[in-house]
Amino acid sequence: HSSGTSVHKKARMSKLGSKRLRIALYFPAMQATRYNAQVQALYDRLVAKGHPKKSALGAAMRKLAQQIYGVWSSRRPYDATHGLPSLESFTA
Repeated sequence: HSSGTSVHKKARMSKLGSKRLRIALYFPAMQATRYNAQVQALYDRLVAKGHPKKSALGAAMRKLAQQIYGVWSSRRPYDATHGLPSLESFTA
């Protein structure tokens, strides 16, 4: 499956979906990879597995959009510990 050079191109952002949403989430996702623990863990894990950084940033954008939707739909303030295992499960 390695014939040709078309499969070895540099990764690029998909043009499917809302262009306005992609533009609105790009720079916030870059900051979230530094300051949001859940997004940072996802981004670091994907880069460590060998994914291109732009591809990992796309996944971070989706994760950030999911967090935004979760806060909006639940009408509760953002809780950075939501969805993380509690410390009690590690001590038992």
